[in-house]
Amino acid sequence: MLRSLSRVVGLPAVVVLLLVGVAIMVLAATRDSPTAQLFAGLVAVLAVAASLGMLFFVYLKRLNADIDSDRHDLRRELDDIVEDDDAE
Repeated sequence: MLRSLSRVVGLPAVVVLLLVGVAIMVLAATRDSPTAQLFAGLVAVLAVAASLGMLFFVYLKRLNADIDSDRHDLRRELDDIVEDDDAE
């Protein structure tokens, strides 16, 4: 489940959620009914909060990729050092 969710998490999804939240806020402002305004405002706030949360997960995903890349580089360097010590 986490792998399928990680495919969805990305900058395009964040942008879509932000645009949906802004569009709902604009629609809420144009309605005459106070109940509709309140409901649409709450939905818009939830969409914007979800997009900010997803942006945090995008940051974690990129940070994890950087750490993984550094780990592979360090592993290669360590293997080279061990091979040099074994050769001597």
